[in-house]
Amino acid sequence: MFLLGHTGLTIGLGEFLKRWGVMPRSMDYRVLLLGSMLPDIIDKPLAFLLGIEGRNVAHSLVFGVTLTTFLVLPLVIPQIYPKRIARRMTNPLPVLTVGLWTHLLLDRIWQQPSVVLWPFLGPGFQRATFDLLQLIIDILDPYVLGGEIVGLGILTLLALKYRLYKRTKLLRAMKSGNLEG
Repeated sequence: MFLLGHTGLTIGLGEFLKRWGVMPRSMDYRVLLLGSMLPDIIDKPLAFLLGIEGRNVAHSLVFGVTLTTFLVLPLVIPQIYPKRIARRMTNPLPVLTVGLWTHLLLDRIWQQPSVVLWPFLGPGFQRATFDLLQLIIDILDPYVLGGEIVGLGILTLLALKYRLYKRTKLLRAMKSGNLEG
C-alpha cells in the first residue's frame, strides 16, 4: 500500500475507534498519521543507504512489539517509570502504536516472513532490486489500488466533514492535531 491508503485508512480507523470510545476524544491526528507512515519513514531511507529491500527493521515484529511496549507500558503500569517520564508519556503515544500496527496490517507483512520475523530467520535483508514492471504491477494490484482509492475517499470525506478546505481550519488542524477545533 502507498501513502493515500496508509494515511486514509488509518485515519478512518482512528475516527471509527474514537466514536466507539476506544481512542481518546482528544486524539492527535498528527501522531496517528506519523504512526501510519513510521515503518516507511524509517525503512525507506535505510533501504536506500544500505541497498536492501524497502521493508526491513521497522516492518518487523521486534520493532512493533518493542515500540508498543515502551510507549504503552507506562500507561498500564506507571510505577515502572519515574513520574516525570510517565507524565510525558500519556495520551498521544498509544495513538502512534495504532498507526504503526495499522501500517503493518495494511502492508500484509505476514506475507514476508523473513521481514516480519527478523532477526529470528536470519540477520540480513534481501538486496534491493528495482524493476519498473513489478512496480507497475504492484500499483495496479486490486488490493493496492483499492486501498489508495478508499484512502483518498476517506481523506476527502473527512476534509469535507471538518471543512479542512478552509485555510484557517486546515492550519488550525495542522497546528493542534485536532480536526474538530
